[in-house]
Amino acid sequence: MNSKKQQLELTRLVLSALQGDISEEQSQVLMDTLNQNPEALSLYMNLMEIYTELSPLGSVRIPPISEPQLDSQGENFYKLLNLLAAEEKTAPTIYIPKPISEPDEKPVQARKVRKFKLWVKCLSLAALLFIIIFPLIMHYFETVPVATMTDSIHAEYGSEQFPDGSRLTNRKDPYCLQKGVVKLEFDSGAGVVIEAPAEFQLKSINKMVLHSGRLFAIVPDQARGFTVKTANSTVVDLGTKFGLDVTAESGTQLHVLSGETNLRVSMFKQTQVTTGQARSVDDNDRVEEIPIERYRFIRNIDSRANIISRGLDMISLTDLVMGGNGYGTSLKLSETYSVSTGQKTTDRNGQYRTLNIPYQKVTSNPFIDGIFVPNGKNQVVSSEGHVFADCPDTSGLYFYDLCFDKKWEYAPPAAQLYQKQRNLNFAPNLVFMHSNIGVTFNLDAVRRQFPGQSIRRFLASVGVMFSFGGAPIKEAEINSPKNTEFDVWVVVDEQLRSKAEKVRWDSLNNLDVPIMTGDRFLSVLVTDGGVTYESDTANHYDSCGLADMRFEMESME
Repeated sequence: MNSKKQQLELTRLVLSALQGDISEEQSQVLMDTLNQNPEALSLYMNLMEIYTELSPLGSVRIPPISEPQLDSQGENFYKLLNLLAAEEKTAPTIYIPKPISEPDEKPVQARKVRKFKLWVKCLSLAALLFIIIFPLIMHYFETVPVATMTDSIHAEYGSEQFPDGSRLTNRKDPYCLQKGVVKLEFDSGAGVVIEAPAEFQLKSINKMVLHSGRLFAIVPDQARGFTVKTANSTVVDLGTKFGLDVTAESGTQLHVLSGETNLRVSMFKQTQVTTGQARSVDDNDRVEEIPIERYRFIRNIDSRANIISRGLDMISLTDLVMGGNGYGTSLKLSETYSVSTGQKTTDRNGQYRTLNIPYQKVTSNPFIDGIFVPNGKNQVVSSEGHVFADCPDTSGLYFYDLCFDKKWEYAPPAAQLYQKQRNLNFAPNLVFMHSNIGVTFNLDAVRRQFPGQSIRRFLASVGVMFSFGGAPIKEAEINSPKNTEFDVWVVVDEQLRSKAEKVRWDSLNNLDVPIMTGDRFLSVLVTDGGVTYESDTANHYDSCGLADMRFEMESME
């Protein structure tokens, strides 16, 4: 784009596309030029921004090159030019007399002009000024809705209130989100999630200003060209998912999760930022490459389900099993499954028993595949016949059934230590498993519950319970190591992925198990440790508590 002729030709093609009179051949030439010439793309983006600003009330969206649209004032303007051009073609020619030249001067050729040429220029200028000035005046005096508040969680705006469903306008005063998170959908189709504290303005159905705060944008094809301005830069979307973080200390940070954006610092300084890239812009217009932080921004919220998603979410397995959505919505306080039948039970009285049935399929819960008593090599650990070849020999005795608990009738040191270590102000969910019990979870059922997400890890903290049904164990009994010792095994399909050995009354063990795409079943086995005690109730105190069993889920781009 070094020559003015090339710039004028590109401008003519862009204007033709905007006004709707571009041919397929011209459209292809324009697309080829933009794809092959970065300077042409830069000029195109500048023209798009100017056109958006000048469109009436900001309501005319930038059309795709292949599907041009026509704005009424631009149509009238071009009709005027066509009429004037037609008049010029039919007007008589006027000849200007040849001036008297000095002897040493070369003769000047007569120039042929048309009598309406000056009128054409004057009227064209007047029409152009009308196109420019009228929308700006209307834009200044009128306020129109441009976006909808589709959802919010704990949102506060000082003295203002914007309940879900509110229409937000292109008012001059910024919106000041003091607390919470909000989700907006622009009339163009672009969606943004804004995290407090934030200050922002909506300029049109495809443009906004972020003065401060964090924003995550998802821009579909029909909103291509969605623009976010900050104090020191402009981000133009080219079909992306991207996050913006604007602070007084750090300036502007752009993180592109997928697609492509145009980051413009000035008319002469801009760059393309694509999938997996991130850039920062400081107050001196310096652009630097920075590491991308994929989970820095809140990507989605759902106030009804109490979901705040950053793309890397922790899903409570206990909550899922008890009928919740994985984010703590289950209203049940506890749920018990019989080891002998695989069905739900209300009998929580313990007694020593053993089973010869190797594996019980659970049919009443999609997330639990089955329950079993681990006892020796080649132990079956799934309803599809997966085998854990290295399962240890055990006595086969167990006392209590499998219990998922949220009411803290059982108060485990495991949960207390977990809560203290992580400085939590809530009690984590608990799974109570006596030694010599195994349970298998269906990973595909979890995946079906969260389409668009993959399971990355299984996590839990393992410790010893110190009460049964509310009846506390005597401290002297707890302090006797011989009364409490068990092992915990985590098996995925047929492969041992993690193990906590010789768990005793005062210990806390953390399980961190990677999950692969093709993994089907996850089994947790608690065994008696292989220790022979004096009495026939030797493993009576082998009460395993698994605090905060959860899956780490990642959004798939």
